[in-house]
Amino acid sequence: MAMSVSDVGWRTLLAMLSYKAELYGRKFLTVNPRNTTQTCSDCGHVLTGKNKLTLTDRKWTCPNA
Repeated sequence: MAMSVSDVGWRTLLAMLSYKAELYGRKFLTVNPRNTTQTCSDCGHVLTGKNKLTLTDRKWTCPNA
């Protein structure tokens, strides 16, 4: 039950953000969170296998750079 309560909380927050964005003429986009911390923001390269980041990694350099 705690998970469903959490889901409702997030949905409510997203609904509020969407409403406010529309009110102020802004775009509100949701992003699939899958691999967002493993993906290069410049070229889109995704780290996999032995190169995958851990929780202790704070900075990394893209191997395609």
